[in-house]
Amino acid sequence: MKTNELPAGLDEQTIREIVDYYEAQTDEAAAAEHEAALEALGASVSRPKANTLSVLLDKIADELHDAPTLSDEAVSRAGIYAD
Repeated sequence: MKTNELPAGLDEQTIREIVDYYEAQTDEAAAAEHEAALEALGASVSRPKANTLSVLLDKIADELHDAPTLSDEAVSRAGIYAD
């Protein structure tokens, strides 16, 4: 069995500290860290405008509404189970 090798320049203690840091990090802190890294690279994070998102969700809902339904036999053969 092959033994795991640590990345160059890192020891077990350092790796544990890195893992502990990220496991303890809140979602908000992680998002802020990601945005700061993107900003440092000259990138930006953009979010869709509310009306654009609403239009997109309406289109998806229309497509799903118009989609054909599966017969009970097809559902059974596909192994899809209803709640």
